[in-house]
Amino acid sequence: MTRAVIDTMVFAYALFNEPLHRQDALAVLAKTEYIHVPDLFRAEFCNVAWQWITHQQLSLHQAIQATERAEALITSVTSSERLWFKALELATYTKHPAYDALFVVLAETLDCPLVTWDKKLLRNFPDIAMTPERLLKP
Repeated sequence: MTRAVIDTMVFAYALFNEPLHRQDALAVLAKTEYIHVPDLFRAEFCNVAWQWITHQQLSLHQAIQATERAEALITSVTSSERLWFKALELATYTKHPAYDALFVVLAETLDCPLVTWDKKLLRNFPDIAMTPERLLKP
């Protein structure tokens, strides 16, 4: 059983057809049977879609379709209400943004990895954060 907290950009690279990371991102989403995200994910994904639309890398129609696909892939969405006190504490001690700390705390709570390409997350949380390539290794 593969379960993980998946970072927003993994979804974006897979569903917005980003050429450099798309194949690995799609493979992560396919391999992960149980995909968990904090409720902040929806706001972040919406914002990334808006940025791609603004830079003419995506149409509004494509963004809406990608959002529907993302929603269908997610197994569970955890309320930030359950995470925010620990996330604030973690963010304060590590000097890492609190919105990222919500993903870290969720992964710690569920005892599963956080899959991300975010270099700062990987560096600051090496025990919980891993690259998609690492998750995909046999």
